[in-house]
Amino acid sequence: MAAEITYWSGRGDVTASPYGIVSSESRSTSASSAQSGATPEDASFVSVVCTTAPVRIAYGANPTADASSVYVCLNERIWLTSQTGWKLAIINA
Repeated sequence: MAAEITYWSGRGDVTASPYGIVSSESRSTSASSAQSGATPEDASFVSVVCTTAPVRIAYGANPTADASSVYVCLNERIWLTSQTGWKLAIINA
């Protein structure tokens, strides 16, 4: 299974509008938590979508996704406000 992680530039104010892709990556998912690369400095938002199965995610400086982490439904896109250097951890739901 795989998740698509996209880092977006944009306005982080009240309008919260992503408008351009900074970078993206695919991350394989499994029964073990796996971290993405670090969030780029020029990203304002992070989105994640999994098209193969539901997952759970955690976002932070050194995150570990587990059964209590945020649940992401199949084909649902989750948006997060980015923090430079933070990572996204993903595990099968």
